[in-house]
Amino acid sequence: MANWSKSRFTPLSLDLRRGNENQIQETDKDEEEKKVVSMHVSSALLAAKSPFFYKLFSNGMRDSNNRYETTLKLEASEETPFKELLHFMYSGKFSSTDLSDHHSLLDILILADKYEVIQCMKYCVQLLLKLPMTQESVRFYLELPSSVSTNIEVQQLMDASKKHLVAVFNECETPHNELMNLSMAELEVILSSDDILPNSEDDVSDFIMDWANHHYPKLQERREALSSLITRFIRFPYLSCTCMRELLECKDIDKAALLECITDSLLFKEENLLRKHELTYMDSTKKQFMQ
Repeated sequence: MANWSKSRFTPLSLDLRRGNENQIQETDKDEEEKKVVSMHVSSALLAAKSPFFYKLFSNGMRDSNNRYETTLKLEASEETPFKELLHFMYSGKFSSTDLSDHHSLLDILILADKYEVIQCMKYCVQLLLKLPMTQESVRFYLELPSSVSTNIEVQQLMDASKKHLVAVFNECETPHNELMNLSMAELEVILSSDDILPNSEDDVSDFIMDWANHHYPKLQERREALSSLITRFIRFPYLSCTCMRELLECKDIDKAALLECITDSLLFKEENLLRKHELTYMDSTKKQFMQ
Protein backbone atom coordinates (compact mmCIF):
# COMPACT_ATOMS: atom_id res chain seq x y z
CA MET A 1 0.00 0.00 0.00
CA ALA A 2 1.25 3.47 -0.83
CA ASN A 3 2.56 5.41 2.15
CA TRP A 4 1.22 8.95 1.75
CA SER A 5 1.76 11.74 4.20
CA LYS A 6 -1.42 13.64 5.02
CA SER A 7 0.33 16.86 4.16
CA ARG A 8 1.48 15.63 0.75
CA PHE A 9 0.16 17.69 -2.15
CA THR A 10 0.63 16.60 -5.75
CA PRO A 11 0.80 18.86 -8.82
CA LEU A 12 -2.15 18.08 -11.09
CA SER A 13 -2.58 19.61 -14.53
CA LEU A 14 -5.64 19.52 -16.77
CA ASP A 15 -4.73 19.36 -20.46
CA LEU A 16 -7.83 20.76 -22.19
CA ARG A 17 -6.55 20.64 -25.75
CA ARG A 18 -6.82 16.97 -26.64
CA GLY A 19 -9.69 15.80 -24.51
CA ASN A 20 -11.02 13.39 -27.12
CA GLU A 21 -8.22 10.97 -26.31
CA ASN A 22 -9.14 10.73 -22.61
CA GLN A 23 -5.71 9.47 -21.67
CA ILE A 24 -3.53 9.87 -18.61
CA GLN A 25 0.17 10.52 -18.74
CA GLU A 26 3.01 11.89 -16.66
CA THR A 27 4.87 14.81 -18.17
CA ASP A 28 8.29 16.35 -17.48
CA LYS A 29 8.23 19.98 -16.39
CA ASP A 30 11.01 20.67 -18.87
CA GLU A 31 8.76 19.74 -21.79
CA GLU A 32 7.50 22.42 -24.12
CA GLU A 33 5.05 24.60 -22.20
CA LYS A 34 1.45 23.46 -22.65
CA LYS A 35 -1.91 25.17 -22.33
CA VAL A 36 -3.03 23.58 -19.11
CA VAL A 37 -4.87 24.39 -15.91
CA SER A 38 -2.58 23.61 -12.99
CA MET A 39 -3.47 22.97 -9.36
CA HIS A 40 -2.18 21.14 -6.30
CA VAL A 41 -4.31 18.37 -4.82
CA SER A 42 -4.10 16.12 -1.79
CA SER A 43 -3.13 12.76 -3.27
CA ALA A 44 -4.05 11.03 0.00
CA LEU A 45 -7.57 12.50 0.05
CA LEU A 46 -8.29 11.82 -3.63
CA ALA A 47 -6.91 8.29 -3.35
CA ALA A 48 -9.18 7.62 -0.36
CA LYS A 49 -12.26 8.81 -2.27
CA SER A 50 -11.56 7.19 -5.65
CA PRO A 51 -10.01 3.87 -6.79
CA PHE A 52 -9.06 5.65 -10.02
CA PHE A 53 -6.94 8.26 -8.21
CA TYR A 54 -5.55 5.62 -5.84
CA LYS A 55 -4.13 3.73 -8.84
CA LEU A 56 -3.04 6.95 -10.52
CA PHE A 57 -1.05 8.28 -7.59
CA SER A 58 0.24 4.85 -6.54
CA ASN A 59 1.71 4.24 -9.99
CA GLY A 60 2.97 7.79 -10.34
CA MET A 61 4.68 8.24 -6.97
CA ARG A 62 8.39 9.05 -7.04
CA ASP A 63 10.74 10.54 -4.53
CA SER A 64 10.10 14.12 -3.46
CA ASN A 65 12.93 15.48 -5.66
CA ASN A 66 11.35 14.46 -8.98
CA ARG A 67 10.40 17.01 -11.58
CA TYR A 68 7.22 15.33 -12.72
CA GLU A 69 3.58 16.17 -12.39
CA THR A 70 0.42 14.24 -13.21
CA THR A 71 -1.61 15.37 -16.19
CA LEU A 72 -5.22 14.47 -17.00
CA LYS A 73 -6.41 15.01 -20.55
CA LEU A 74 -9.96 16.34 -20.65
CA GLU A 75 -12.28 17.92 -23.13
CA ALA A 76 -12.53 21.66 -22.63
CA SER A 77 -16.21 21.30 -21.71
CA GLU A 78 -15.23 18.98 -18.83
CA GLU A 79 -13.18 21.59 -16.95
CA THR A 80 -16.05 23.03 -14.88
CA PRO A 81 -17.69 19.70 -13.95
CA PHE A 82 -14.25 18.26 -13.07
CA LYS A 83 -13.59 21.14 -10.68
CA GLU A 84 -17.03 20.52 -9.12
CA LEU A 85 -16.09 16.86 -8.74
CA LEU A 86 -12.86 17.81 -6.96
CA HIS A 87 -14.77 20.23 -4.71
CA PHE A 88 -17.17 17.44 -3.76
CA MET A 89 -14.30 15.10 -2.91
CA TYR A 90 -12.96 17.70 -0.50
CA SER A 91 -16.22 18.99 1.02
CA GLY A 92 -19.03 16.55 0.22
CA LYS A 93 -20.93 19.21 -1.73
CA PHE A 94 -20.64 21.30 -4.88
CA SER A 95 -19.21 24.81 -4.94
CA SER A 96 -21.96 26.15 -7.19
CA THR A 97 -25.44 26.69 -5.77
CA ASP A 98 -26.91 26.93 -9.27
CA LEU A 99 -26.78 23.24 -10.18
CA SER A 100 -30.51 23.00 -10.74
CA ASP A 101 -30.47 21.81 -14.35
CA HIS A 102 -30.08 18.32 -15.73
CA HIS A 103 -27.17 19.19 -18.02
CA SER A 104 -24.77 20.34 -15.30
CA LEU A 105 -25.55 17.44 -12.97
CA LEU A 106 -25.27 14.87 -15.76
CA ASP A 107 -21.87 16.26 -16.76
CA ILE A 108 -20.66 15.78 -13.18
CA LEU A 109 -22.30 12.35 -12.96
CA ILE A 110 -20.47 11.14 -16.08
CA LEU A 111 -17.12 12.32 -14.72
CA ALA A 112 -17.86 10.83 -11.30
CA ASP A 113 -18.41 7.49 -13.01
CA LYS A 114 -15.27 7.90 -15.12
CA TYR A 115 -13.11 8.65 -12.07
CA GLU A 116 -14.94 6.18 -9.80
CA VAL A 117 -16.18 8.65 -7.20
CA ILE A 118 -19.14 6.62 -5.96
CA GLN A 119 -20.36 9.07 -3.32
CA CYS A 120 -20.54 11.85 -5.88
CA MET A 121 -22.55 9.62 -8.22
CA LYS A 122 -25.05 8.95 -5.42
CA TYR A 123 -25.29 12.66 -4.65
CA CYS A 124 -25.89 13.56 -8.33
CA VAL A 125 -28.65 10.95 -8.59
CA GLN A 126 -30.33 12.32 -5.44
CA LEU A 127 -30.34 15.84 -6.88
CA LEU A 128 -31.56 14.69 -10.30
CA LEU A 129 -34.46 12.76 -8.78
CA LYS A 130 -35.60 15.96 -7.07
CA LEU A 131 -35.85 17.79 -10.40
CA PRO A 132 -39.06 17.61 -12.46
CA MET A 133 -39.05 14.67 -14.86
CA THR A 134 -39.62 15.87 -18.43
CA GLN A 135 -39.53 14.28 -21.87
CA GLU A 136 -36.23 16.05 -22.52
CA SER A 137 -34.62 14.88 -19.28
CA VAL A 138 -35.82 11.30 -19.83
CA ARG A 139 -34.10 11.28 -23.21
CA PHE A 140 -30.87 12.52 -21.64
CA TYR A 141 -31.00 9.78 -18.99
CA LEU A 142 -31.75 7.00 -21.46
CA GLU A 143 -28.92 8.10 -23.74
CA LEU A 144 -26.26 8.13 -21.01
CA PRO A 145 -23.15 6.08 -21.83
CA SER A 146 -23.70 2.41 -20.99
CA SER A 147 -20.93 2.51 -18.39
CA VAL A 148 -23.01 5.09 -16.50
CA SER A 149 -26.55 3.80 -17.11
CA THR A 150 -25.66 0.26 -16.03
CA ASN A 151 -23.92 1.41 -12.86
CA ILE A 152 -25.84 0.21 -9.81
CA GLU A 153 -25.73 3.71 -8.31
CA VAL A 154 -27.69 5.08 -11.28
CA GLN A 155 -30.38 2.38 -11.48
CA GLN A 156 -32.90 4.33 -9.40
CA LEU A 157 -32.67 7.24 -11.84
CA MET A 158 -32.96 4.95 -14.87
CA ASP A 159 -35.97 3.13 -13.41
CA ALA A 160 -37.73 6.43 -12.61
CA SER A 161 -37.15 7.79 -16.12
CA LYS A 162 -38.48 4.59 -17.75
CA LYS A 163 -41.54 4.58 -15.50
CA HIS A 164 -42.24 8.22 -16.39
CA LEU A 165 -41.91 7.56 -20.13
CA VAL A 166 -44.30 4.59 -20.06
CA ALA A 167 -46.82 6.53 -17.93
CA VAL A 168 -46.82 9.48 -20.34
CA PHE A 169 -47.19 7.13 -23.29
CA ASN A 170 -50.14 5.35 -21.65
CA GLU A 171 -51.98 8.39 -20.32
CA CYS A 172 -52.37 10.37 -23.51
CA GLU A 173 -53.13 9.88 -27.16
CA THR A 174 -49.67 10.50 -28.56
CA PRO A 175 -49.75 11.87 -32.13
CA HIS A 176 -48.17 9.64 -34.75
CA ASN A 177 -45.52 12.22 -35.65
CA GLU A 178 -44.37 12.39 -32.01
CA LEU A 179 -44.08 8.62 -31.89
CA MET A 180 -41.94 8.76 -35.01
CA ASN A 181 -39.57 11.13 -33.19
CA LEU A 182 -38.87 8.69 -30.37
CA SER A 183 -35.20 7.80 -30.00
CA MET A 184 -34.06 4.19 -30.17
CA ALA A 185 -33.58 4.12 -26.39
CA GLU A 186 -37.09 5.50 -25.77
CA LEU A 187 -38.66 3.07 -28.22
CA GLU A 188 -36.92 0.11 -26.57
CA VAL A 189 -38.28 1.15 -23.16
CA ILE A 190 -41.84 1.33 -24.50
CA LEU A 191 -41.64 -1.94 -26.42
CA SER A 192 -40.19 -3.81 -23.45
CA SER A 193 -42.82 -2.57 -20.99
CA ASP A 194 -45.52 -5.00 -19.82
CA ASP A 195 -47.79 -2.01 -19.13
CA ILE A 196 -48.19 -1.17 -22.83
CA LEU A 197 -51.20 -2.99 -24.28
CA PRO A 198 -51.41 -2.58 -28.09
CA ASN A 199 -54.53 -3.44 -30.06
CA SER A 200 -52.63 -6.15 -31.92
CA GLU A 201 -49.07 -7.35 -32.39
CA ASP A 202 -49.43 -6.65 -36.12
CA ASP A 203 -49.83 -2.95 -35.28
CA VAL A 204 -46.59 -3.02 -33.27
CA SER A 205 -44.74 -4.66 -36.16
CA ASP A 206 -46.08 -2.11 -38.65
CA PHE A 207 -45.09 0.77 -36.38
CA ILE A 208 -41.54 -0.54 -35.97
CA MET A 209 -41.21 -0.78 -39.76
CA ASP A 210 -42.44 2.81 -40.20
CA TRP A 211 -40.18 4.07 -37.41
CA ALA A 212 -37.09 2.40 -38.88
CA ASN A 213 -37.81 3.80 -42.36
CA HIS A 214 -38.16 7.27 -40.82
CA HIS A 215 -34.91 7.16 -38.83
CA TYR A 216 -32.61 5.06 -41.01
CA PRO A 217 -32.67 5.96 -44.72
CA LYS A 218 -29.50 3.92 -45.30
CA LEU A 219 -30.25 0.25 -45.95
CA GLN A 220 -27.51 -1.27 -43.80
CA GLU A 221 -28.37 0.86 -40.77
CA ARG A 222 -32.08 0.12 -41.25
CA ARG A 223 -31.39 -3.63 -41.49
CA GLU A 224 -29.47 -3.58 -38.21
CA ALA A 225 -32.15 -1.56 -36.40
CA LEU A 226 -35.07 -3.62 -37.71
CA SER A 227 -33.40 -6.96 -37.09
CA SER A 228 -32.70 -5.93 -33.51
CA LEU A 229 -36.14 -4.48 -32.75
CA ILE A 230 -38.25 -7.10 -34.53
CA THR A 231 -36.46 -10.14 -33.08
CA ARG A 232 -36.21 -8.75 -29.54
CA PHE A 233 -39.55 -7.07 -28.98
CA ILE A 234 -42.19 -8.63 -31.25
CA ARG A 235 -44.26 -11.41 -29.66
CA PHE A 236 -44.31 -13.69 -32.70
CA PRO A 237 -46.95 -16.15 -31.40
CA TYR A 238 -49.44 -13.25 -31.48
CA LEU A 239 -48.65 -12.20 -35.06
CA SER A 240 -51.07 -13.06 -37.83
CA CYS A 241 -49.89 -15.33 -40.64
CA THR A 242 -50.30 -12.41 -43.03
CA CYS A 243 -47.91 -10.25 -41.00
CA MET A 244 -45.38 -13.08 -40.76
CA ARG A 245 -45.41 -13.45 -44.55
CA GLU A 246 -44.88 -9.70 -44.97
CA LEU A 247 -41.89 -9.79 -42.64
CA LEU A 248 -40.40 -12.75 -44.53
CA GLU A 249 -40.78 -10.87 -47.80
CA CYS A 250 -39.15 -7.72 -46.37
CA LYS A 251 -35.56 -7.30 -47.55
CA ASP A 252 -34.68 -5.00 -44.67
CA ILE A 253 -34.60 -7.74 -42.00
CA ASP A 254 -32.01 -10.43 -41.40
CA LYS A 255 -33.70 -13.63 -42.63
CA ALA A 256 -31.82 -16.10 -40.42
CA ALA A 257 -32.84 -14.43 -37.14
CA LEU A 258 -36.38 -13.84 -38.42
CA LEU A 259 -36.86 -17.49 -39.47
CA GLU A 260 -35.69 -18.66 -36.06
CA CYS A 261 -38.26 -16.44 -34.32
CA ILE A 262 -41.09 -17.53 -36.63
CA THR A 263 -40.20 -21.22 -36.29
CA ASP A 264 -40.16 -20.96 -32.50
CA SER A 265 -43.54 -19.19 -32.50
CA LEU A 266 -45.13 -21.83 -34.77
CA LEU A 267 -43.80 -24.62 -32.56
CA PHE A 268 -45.16 -22.80 -29.53
CA LYS A 269 -48.59 -22.54 -31.16
CA GLU A 270 -48.52 -26.23 -32.15
CA GLU A 271 -47.56 -27.34 -28.65
CA ASN A 272 -50.36 -25.25 -27.17
CA LEU A 273 -52.87 -26.70 -29.63
CA LEU A 274 -51.81 -30.28 -28.81
CA ARG A 275 -52.03 -29.53 -25.12
CA LYS A 276 -55.56 -28.17 -25.53
CA HIS A 277 -56.58 -31.33 -27.40
CA GLU A 278 -55.12 -33.48 -24.62
CA LEU A 279 -56.96 -31.55 -21.93
CA THR A 280 -60.21 -31.73 -23.91
CA TYR A 281 -59.83 -35.51 -24.32
CA MET A 282 -59.04 -36.01 -20.61
CA ASP A 283 -62.02 -33.89 -19.62
CA SER A 284 -64.39 -35.86 -21.87
CA THR A 285 -63.06 -39.17 -20.51
CA LYS A 286 -63.66 -38.06 -16.92
CA LYS A 287 -67.23 -37.07 -17.76
CA GLN A 288 -67.81 -40.46 -19.39
CA PHE A 289 -66.85 -42.33 -16.25
CA MET A 290 -68.83 -39.95 -14.06
CA GLN A 291 -71.96 -40.82 -16.04
